[in-house]
Amino acid sequence: MQVIENWRASHAHVINTFQMTLRNRAKDKAKVGQRLKRRVTILDKVVREPNMALAAMNDVAGCRLIFETVDELYSFRDSLRLARMNSRRSVEKSKDYILHPKISGYRGVHEIYEYMGKPGFSTAYNGLHVEIQYRTSAQHAWATAVETAGMTSLNQPKFGRGDQDYLEFFRIASEIIARTTEHRTSCLPETSDSDLKNLLYKYEERTHLLSSLERLQTAAPVLDFKQNTILMFSLEPETLGQLQTRSYESLTSAMRELSELETKFEGKSDIVLVKSVDIPSLTYVYQNYFSNTSGFVDMVRDGVDSL
Repeated sequence: MQVIENWRASHAHVINTFQMTLRNRAKDKAKVGQRLKRRVTILDKVVREPNMALAAMNDVAGCRLIFETVDELYSFRDSLRLARMNSRRSVEKSKDYILHPKISGYRGVHEIYEYMGKPGFSTAYNGLHVEIQYRTSAQHAWATAVETAGMTSLNQPKFGRGDQDYLEFFRIASEIIARTTEHRTSCLPETSDSDLKNLLYKYEERTHLLSSLERLQTAAPVLDFKQNTILMFSLEPETLGQLQTRSYESLTSAMRELSELETKFEGKSDIVLVKSVDIPSLTYVYQNYFSNTSGFVDMVRDGVDSL
């Protein structure tokens, strides 16, 4: 555990450097967020992939950019590839899940950048990786709905585990959203529009996921906002879905508190340290922690009507 904590903490400087570059370049083109991987997720990944060395886990530090359209996403991604940064892109790690959606229905683009400090400065962090994750607003709505369903039902469709009906529902929803909002296909490209509608009705009848997500109460935003924020989403049955937040001026203070909270509330809360410039960005980029799935519900309902 000490090795994991030290390894995660060593990425704090690197992720800060990347997020500043991304915000400066994105300006008003995209919503930007950053996060350090949760301890429980690191452990889960090590268990799921026992041959993976911790040092090969490229997404310990992650930055997320959310665009309105696929064209805007690719345009920014291409310009970033050509930019002179204190980093280099590991091309073999680039994964385009828009062109090649995951079987689960997940869509987006992931690229790994390797940190390289400026000449004359410390090289202590050289070689550490940051995952840059690009999504459109539609792809983000789907992905956060999957995570919200997992957090509020203790099911885990994000990792392909849990009730098969949940997994099928989100596959169908992904295809509907891709076709009707972006004129693309997802994981069910051969399924006809009419069959998609019937399948959605079938799995909604079994799971009631759409109606359940529609009834969720959106959590209140952070009141004492500072850019470094710990989100604590309760997993205990009597308080399931309740959100607590703590904000910090200093990333170092937030990191110290994060480790203590993860130990104290292990198995009781889903805890993550994130950074955003303001409350609207925070609540948008991390919709799943605020139980905000209205965008997903609207896209699915409107999509079914337009098929």
